[in-house]
Amino acid sequence: MASGRFAEAEAQANILINQSGYSLMQANFGTFDPGGNPTTWTITRNVVWDLHRPENKVIAANKEAILVMPNGGVQSFLPFASMRIFGPNWNSGTLTTPDGKQAANRFASNNANYQANYDYARALGRGIATISASTYSQHPMWVVNGVEDKADLRHNSTVGNWVNMEDLKYSDKTSTFYQQNFRMKSAAGVLLSKDTLREWFDFPHYKIYLHDVVNETNPNATDFQGASTGSKAHWYLYRLAETYLLRAEARFYQGNVTGAAQDVNVVRARAKATQMYTTVTIGDICAERGRELYLEEWRNVELKRISHCLALSGKPDEWGQTYSKTNWDKQAGVDSAGGSYWYQRIVHYTLYNKHPNGIVVPNGTKYYTMDKRNNYWPIPNSAITANIKGKLSQNFGYDGYDASVKVWDKWQDAVADESQL
Repeated sequence: MASGRFAEAEAQANILINQSGYSLMQANFGTFDPGGNPTTWTITRNVVWDLHRPENKVIAANKEAILVMPNGGVQSFLPFASMRIFGPNWNSGTLTTPDGKQAANRFASNNANYQANYDYARALGRGIATISASTYSQHPMWVVNGVEDKADLRHNSTVGNWVNMEDLKYSDKTSTFYQQNFRMKSAAGVLLSKDTLREWFDFPHYKIYLHDVVNETNPNATDFQGASTGSKAHWYLYRLAETYLLRAEARFYQGNVTGAAQDVNVVRARAKATQMYTTVTIGDICAERGRELYLEEWRNVELKRISHCLALSGKPDEWGQTYSKTNWDKQAGVDSAGGSYWYQRIVHYTLYNKHPNGIVVPNGTKYYTMDKRNNYWPIPNSAITANIKGKLSQNFGYDGYDASVKVWDKWQDAVADESQL
């Protein structure tokens, strides 16, 4: 697709979907993992939960897995603190009850203050939101046909797959609000979180939950981060659900929006979603990628690839804007007009560039903006100057950019040039 050969891309996807022995997992399979503490957070077994348990990703019964990154055992294991990195900081001292007590505590299981019903550390992990979920990924992304589809197993809190902050309950027994549900604001409208980026966001529990087996066997433990030594953290690199969404893209670029919708709906049907598409925009396909491939796709890279493909196709985005293959990645500025499809998503779906100076961090001294030129980051000058036998091209919009510098578009040309050195 990156070369604009959309019909060939569709044909290749057809082979993988129809002739290669793979199929989407439609029912419970493998080993059922009830989670870290079923008393605190109950998991009702479902196919999406089973699909994302590490041990189930690598078994023969899994007909959906095409390429998996194995991460288990001892010798080659890499700890993966997924719950710490991607989970909210629900245990923050600045996330409080309306009467000023800490919203939730975490105690070792051998501590006299331990409450099995409120053992969020084991059940959900001790998150600090090194990377927090965007507003778009929490709610707008799940809206189909004007409905936020909470029956979708990937967004379903009833079965335990999805966690809404309001699902948690205050655990400080000295608080008047003990056992009541979390709330972001008091009845008077006072914000009860000092950092809503890191302390307060909803998240897909089924994706980030991994057993911290070291701490699970330690009665003194209060910090559960993810897969520790002896755990399993196998991760999908490519599975059949993504093939359906890639074929949907290929069909969309060729003008077959009905066929594209059918592919998206196959993925949605497996997730037991109630809302289906009759036609799709490129935005709908990107939204489904976000729903299905959270933490599996490299979102930034994929949106820039899609920007390129969209420009090659000449098809409009969800706002009716078309892009030119000659300049989609060669514009600069932080205004809302123009740029790439990636940039337009920044404009429409994020807080970037809304404030005159960008996003203001809590202390009010730093601002963040996103520029159209940020389709690509700059090539370090040290890398450019190190190439003494040739000139390395700088990306558009940065110091040193020179449109006349030769850029290879075929690997054969690069090999031929190298042989002349």
